[in-house]
Amino acid sequence: MGTVRVLRREEEFTHFGVSDLAGSNGLADFSYAGYERYLETVIDEILVEQPRERKLVTILGVVPQQHVFWRGSLRVLKELLARVGVEANIVFTTGPEALRRISAAELTLVFSSSSGLEAAKKFEKRFGIPFAVFASVPVGPRDTNAFLRIVGKMLRLREARIEEVIAAEGRYSVLAGDCVDDTARDLLLNAPVGIVADSPTAVGLARYGANELGWQPEIVVITDNPPEESRGFITRNLTDGIRCPVIPRVFFETDPWRIRHLLQEHSLQFVLASSREKAIAANDLNATLLSVAFPVHDRIIIDRTYAGYRGGLALIEDVAFAYGQFPRKP
Repeated sequence: MGTVRVLRREEEFTHFGVSDLAGSNGLADFSYAGYERYLETVIDEILVEQPRERKLVTILGVVPQQHVFWRGSLRVLKELLARVGVEANIVFTTGPEALRRISAAELTLVFSSSSGLEAAKKFEKRFGIPFAVFASVPVGPRDTNAFLRIVGKMLRLREARIEEVIAAEGRYSVLAGDCVDDTARDLLLNAPVGIVADSPTAVGLARYGANELGWQPEIVVITDNPPEESRGFITRNLTDGIRCPVIPRVFFETDPWRIRHLLQEHSLQFVLASSREKAIAANDLNATLLSVAFPVHDRIIIDRTYAGYRGGLALIEDVAFAYGQFPRKP
C-alpha cells in the first residue's frame, strides 16, 4: 500500500499513504484551510481528557466537496473497520458527540499527507493518541488488504479476524471479476493513462490502475498544492511499489495552462481528471476522460466511491462506460 507513515512518540515507520477533508467553521463552503481552522477550534474549545475507548479510531483527511467521493469513501472506511471490530468516529457527518469522542480514541487515521496531520499531532501531544498517515483512501484489494493489516497491528487485533475478511473479499473479487466483460476488463491493459487530481485521489487511482488493472500511468499531476514537506511522501506512493513498466512522472501544479501543456507532452489513451480537462483530453489528446476530481460538471456523484474492495469494481464500470461513450477521431 505504498509508504505509510505511522508516527508515535517521535518515531516514524513506513507502510502506506493519506487524504484530505475540510470544513469552513461549520459552513458548507468546505476548503482545505477551513478544515484545518475547524479542527484547531475543536481542539482548543471542545476537547477534554477522556478514558480511552478500546478499538475506537478517529478518521481525518477525507475533505468534503474537495474530495468528490468523500461521502462514499467515509462510508466504506467505516464499514471496513466495523468488519474487523473497530468503530470509526467520522467527525464531520455525525454531530457534536463525534467531536467530543476524538479525545477518547485509541488511534487517529489520517488519509492525507497534509490535511488533518497537524490536528493528529496535537491529539498525540495533548492526549497521547498515536496516529497513522496514509497517502490515500485504499482503492482495490491490494491496498485495502495492506490497510487492514496495518490497523490490525496498531490496535492489536486478532490476526485471524483480519485474514477472514481479506479472504472473503478476495473470493468476492474473483467472482465479480468473472462477471466483467472481457472487453471492459482488458479495456486499458497496458494503455498510457494520465491523472490530474488532488493528491489522495491521484495516489489511490494510480496505484490501483497500475498494480491491479495493468494501466501505465505515464503522468500524474497533483493539483491540491500540498506543502513542500509532504511532496516526497506523495511521490514515493506514486513511484515505489508500482507494478508496471512505466514509472509515472509526478508534477505538482495548480495552473490550468501549465497542466494542459504537461498533458500535451504525452500520448494518452485515457485521462482521470476534473471536468476542466475534458476539452484538453478530447481535442488535444484524442483521449477519453473520466471526471474524478473537483470540479465535476458532467456527472452526479452522491454516494459513489472507488474506495475499498468493491470501489475498484465501480471504477472499472465507470471507465468502461466513459470509454464506450467517447467519439474517437479517425
